Formats: sequence, C-alpha cells, structure tokens
Amino acid sequence: GPLIIGGLDASESSVAGVFQLDPTSGELSEAGSLAGPLHDSGATILGNRVLVFGGGTEASTGTVQSLAVPGAGSTAEVTGELPTVRSDLSAVTVGGRASVLGGYDGTAPLESVLATSDGSSFEEVTRLPAPARYLAVAALDGRIFAFGGETANGSASDAIREVGA
Repeated sequence: GPLIIGGLDASESSVAGVFQLDPTSGELSEAGSLAGPLHDSGATILGNRVLVFGGGTEASTGTVQSLAVPGAGSTAEVTGELPTVRSDLSAVTVGGRASVLGGYDGTAPLESVLATSDGSSFEEVTRLPAPARYLAVAALDGRIFAFGGETANGSASDAIREVGA
C-alpha cells in the first residue's frame, strides 16, 4: 500500500515517521522512520529503495534520504544532497532514473528538472516552462507529465505539461 512519509502533526511540527496504509482497512502500520523530522519533501521508488528528496523543517533542505521498501523499523540513511535546497518538490521514476521537478528554494519556485540513477549525483535534464511548486506528477509510457502547481506569483496553475527527462 501507499507510504506516508514525514509531514506535519496536529501542532504543525515536522515528524519523522514513515507509515504504510492498508487501502482495504484504512489502517496504518509503522514502516520505518526518516533520519529526522521533515515535511514538504518529494519521494519516489528507485530499485528497492524509496528516495526522499529535500523538504524541510523550519527551512528548506537539499538532503536526499534512502529507505528500504518498506522496511518495518528501518531508519532512512542520508545518501546525498540536491544541487540546491528545495521543498514543495515532486518526484517520479522513469526508466531506472528518479526525476525531481520544481519546488521552492526558500525564496522562489524553481524550474529545474533533475535526474539521478543513484540518489547521490544529479544532472539537470530540462526545465519547466515556468517555475512551479506543488506539482502533481505522473509517468506514462516513459514520459513525465506535470499537472497544476503554484506559480512564482503565488497563483494556482491549471497547466498540464509533458516534461522531457
């Protein structure tokens, strides 16, 4: 089932828990923990690991964490750093590479799309047509699609974009 990775608790504090949702019963079970509290990160599965990109607590971070798929009781390891800090980002895996799209560097939305095959080294593979954060992303037939998001002026976008990777 789906994983719930970090987030904010009822008091708006970042948390480090990783939980797996049973879609039939709606029950959550503990599936591990992050290296530390985190919210507004992006995550995707690459091989047999969940890669968790960026996010933040009080400020955005560039940390990349790796967690066994899903490993009850396992703690994420820090495996790398993004080229810049970013929160509010999106991630998806296509063709053995994880892509990180958009996000926020603490000042403004980002337009870069990064790719990694190992969670520790990144290359910029393309740019979004306009900087955006909070994108919904999906992969289909080796292509990446980005939906909506928030633009640099803070307004919601209804754009649907195919993003080369």
